[in-house]
Amino acid sequence: MTTDAPEKLLAIAPVSRGIGYALFERVDLLVDWGTKEARRVADKNAHCLLFVERLIRLHGPTELALADWSDPKSRRSTRIKELLRRSAELASAKGVIVRAHRRADVVATFTGQGARTKHDIARVIARLHPELAPRLPRRRKPWQSEPAQMAIFEAVALAVAHQSLSDRPALAA
Repeated sequence: MTTDAPEKLLAIAPVSRGIGYALFERVDLLVDWGTKEARRVADKNAHCLLFVERLIRLHGPTELALADWSDPKSRRSTRIKELLRRSAELASAKGVIVRAHRRADVVATFTGQGARTKHDIARVIARLHPELAPRLPRRRKPWQSEPAQMAIFEAVALAVAHQSLSDRPALAA
């Protein structure tokens, strides 16, 4: 691990139902995590952006990790890409260093542990952070919706990848 690790790292993972987040201190100390639902609101992005702003104000992260919305291989919806972009602008305006990570880089961070799917990665995360084990959803069937708490594991996966890829340049807002 590099010595220039962030004092506080906030990772966010927007999903169709809302947003998942994870806050780390001192590289690997998970201090807060959760989800914010945005299912029955008129403007999901505005609702989620207010939540991101509140997290930044409350926790004062030095860095923000999120999914790379500009990656041409990204299958994220236009709304989610816009939310990621606006979250990066918001954090940058508040002096938070923003780094975006491609999904392939996040998966590559976990392949050495035999994890390739979202659920496999979530299982590795539950081993690394036992406090999340009770939130680990069962492997879903193809016809089932993804459980909302999976957004927490996506946020933690982004943070873990961020820590292993910390030599990447910050985004210019």
